[in-house]
Parts: sequence; C-alpha cells; structure tokens
Amino acid sequence: MENGNTSASLREPASRLAARAIARAAASSAPRTGARESGEKHMPPHEPDSGRGPPVLPSADEQWKNLARQLGEALAALNEGEFLIVAIRGTNLYVQFVVQESFRMRAEATSSHYPPDDARLDDDQHRALLGMRWRPPTHLPDGVGPQVPEGSPNYFFDVPPLDTYGYLAQMAVMTLNSVFGATDVQQFEYTASVEDGASIRFATLGIPMSER
Repeated sequence: MENGNTSASLREPASRLAARAIARAAASSAPRTGARESGEKHMPPHEPDSGRGPPVLPSADEQWKNLARQLGEALAALNEGEFLIVAIRGTNLYVQFVVQESFRMRAEATSSHYPPDDARLDDDQHRALLGMRWRPPTHLPDGVGPQVPEGSPNYFFDVPPLDTYGYLAQMAVMTLNSVFGATDVQQFEYTASVEDGASIRFATLGIPMSER
C-alpha cells in the first residue's frame, strides 16, 4: 500500500505514534479498510536469517517458534507509517514496531514508565532486557521533563530495512515470554494501523486483534 503522508509526524518517537494508534483503535470498534481487500496484509514467504543465530526460544512448545515466524512475516509486510503492537492481554506489557520513513524500523518494549506501580519492571527484568540488546529508556514519557531526540521512554532500538525480520521477531517473542512473563501465546493480542488511523488485519499472525 502506498502512503502519501510524508508529514513531520512520521518522525515522532514510536512510543507517541503507537499511543495515538491505540487511542484511534479504542475510538472505533470496527476497522476501516483501505486499498487492500478487507484491510488484510498478504505475507511474504518466510526466509531464514543469515549470520548470527537467533535468541533461544522455549523448546518445550512449538507455539513460541510459530509465533516468532508469523511475527517476522508480519514485520516484513509493514510499510512506512504503519504500526504493529503485540501486548499481553489485560496488561500494559507489550512490544511495538513502527516503520519510520524509509530507512528504519523502530522497535520498543515496555518500560517502567507505563505499567501500574505494582507491575513495574524489577532489576532482573531490566538486566535481562539490556542483555538482549534493548537500549534503555532515555527520558520520561512525552511532556514530562526534557526529551532526547531519537530516544524513547521505552526500551528501544532501530534496525535498517531488511529482507527478513526473523531475528527481531524472535527477540520480541523472547521478551514477552522470558522477561514479561507470558506463558501462552493465547495471552496475546495485537493492534495494527496506518498513520491515518485505518486498521490493518494480519490474518496469519495467529493471535487475535484487539477489540479496544
């Protein structure tokens, strides 16, 4: 899908863009469709990543590996200005992705700035995220204190355009499972939209779309 919106909003931090996307999704119970039939993404075939090996996913259940494969395909299908957020249902624990302009994808994972006080990340979770190569938050949420350009109030990192996103997807799934504590893929839901608010459905992602 072509996205003709080249305004400065696409250069906003991914956390702000994703928050706006969630708010728009909450305001409408029915997804809007664009040029794609039923607003549905068609996934490219999966290809294994080359180079270093991926993070080790739980070996006892193929559900995690399947989710990582399906998420990698969904990430490869995102276009500029499109968002994908995978959250643990009923919590504010998530990983999110947005394609910012044509040269990078921003990935973020929840920091302690967003969950309730009784669900803040502890020191072990912080060290685990850093060990997985997430960059630490650089500032408080938007509107609170000084902001760091190109930084984020979440854990984050940027990757250039890739042919496949298998490594990134496996890292995201490992974050949800081993750091945020998800024990089953049925705990997840996703939100996806384009920058103008139209929802996107990923029919083969294997988890339900958020009803918010």
